[in-house]
Amino acid sequence: MKALLKELPLPNENKKGWPWTHESKLILDVRSKDSPWPKISIITPSLNQGRFIEETIRSILLQNYPNLEYIVIDGGSTDNSIEIIKKYENWIHYWVSEKDVGQSHAINKGLDACNGDIIAWINSDDTLANDTLFYVADKFNLNDANWLIGVANIIDESSNRVGFRNPPNDVTQETFLCWTGNWFPQQSTFWNRKMLELVGHLDISLSYIMDVDLWWKMTKRTAPIIENKVLSNYRVHNNSKTVFDNEKSNQELASWIYNNFILNATNKYDNFIHILHRQIYLQSLIDRLKNHIILGNIIKFWGHYINSYFSKL
Repeated sequence: MKALLKELPLPNENKKGWPWTHESKLILDVRSKDSPWPKISIITPSLNQGRFIEETIRSILLQNYPNLEYIVIDGGSTDNSIEIIKKYENWIHYWVSEKDVGQSHAINKGLDACNGDIIAWINSDDTLANDTLFYVADKFNLNDANWLIGVANIIDESSNRVGFRNPPNDVTQETFLCWTGNWFPQQSTFWNRKMLELVGHLDISLSYIMDVDLWWKMTKRTAPIIENKVLSNYRVHNNSKTVFDNEKSNQELASWIYNNFILNATNKYDNFIHILHRQIYLQSLIDRLKNHIILGNIIKFWGHYINSYFSKL
């Protein structure tokens, strides 16, 4: 459900601006009963993010969106996270705190519980930008598309903007092959129930790039709407998984690229199957791959990770 600023618990005295002392524009609900605002489900997976989760929660509740379903899936936090969640539980549709088998599993639990027409997940150290949900709902209403990507601000531990990330102009097989140069922000990606039914849930075997895998499945179905508007704030800090586990994240990405684009190469990649034959020596394989512009970019970005995978051939 939506929440007005005056209804929510007061922030700490030193907290100012969005989403502490500001709220999104209140748009009068002029939709008819026959054409209501689509239900938007936002899922927040969390584990021991008491430092940031209150800002996340407020950024979602203070969208002033009239048909919001907010779900929080906590993995059994031992810090002050539960205390903060309970502080806002009157405005949270569903929340649970119990042990799970990782972030992908937590998000899948949220997907099982949600009923939204439009869906997204916002991690408990990230936030939605103000005035996002009405914008997203309008874009889905005006366009015949099943998913949407926007811009994300990159923020630091103190919520200061330190950069931004635009999505690529096109989301294609080629842009996925060069993901580190063409990545787009998970925090600013939304999809509808039809797409959820087509591609299903996250792969719980993936700990770092579960979003990449999901977006790839969506790309194979249809192209997204790409919007030049900031929809979220992506927080980068020393304790975020992709920072302190960067090596493991890159290894998982290299493995995913190998399994999805090389082992299973089809159609226009068929002529490279022989190159990847198990009997070809590693160095010869790498040299020949470098001659191909798309696969060469894989080597450029993830050279030693790909080398380690090819060495098993």
